[in-house]
Amino acid sequence: MACEQSADFHESLDPFAPAACNVSWAGEQTSLNWFDTARELTERWETKTRVCKLPEEKFDFPGYTFGRCNSPKTGRAYIGTVPSKKRVIRIYETISEMTGRDQTLLDQEMVVGKLNRTMIGWANYFCLGPVSKAYWAVEKHAGKRLRQWLGAKRKMWWPGTKRFPEGSLHEGLGLVCLTKRTSNFPWATP
Repeated sequence: MACEQSADFHESLDPFAPAACNVSWAGEQTSLNWFDTARELTERWETKTRVCKLPEEKFDFPGYTFGRCNSPKTGRAYIGTVPSKKRVIRIYETISEMTGRDQTLLDQEMVVGKLNRTMIGWANYFCLGPVSKAYWAVEKHAGKRLRQWLGAKRKMWWPGTKRFPEGSLHEGLGLVCLTKRTSNFPWATP
């Protein structure tokens, strides 16, 4: 259950009524709802919460990795954020799905438009901290996948890099260039 649904469920229960869940693991055949609610909250707390010692350790929170970063200008260390690896992998997977072989019947402008909206939305959320490396990686993956998709759509043999160079993807087809967006962010350089 989602956190809100779980909270609503536990709030709706009579705390002194018998629990619907079997708690034989706790040594009791039956227990009251308050015991089940306390167990649920304890499990969530223990599995979702941890103490982190910054700057030695890093932690992920709403899509960002918090931890030690180094200033490219001064070289000094500071506590900052970068897009988490999980989120970069997730946008890779989304781009791959959008440019899969099962999508070759779609119109070229439609696919590029969907890619652009997805990448811009992702970049709008992940604009804090040094994001240049993540933007570069996402942009390169999108270019590679779009080349593969174009080759499959037009039934061309590989390599797509010669038939669809980087410039033609951005200027000719209109694929967004995320790395140019970082020039507006004074903190975004690697």
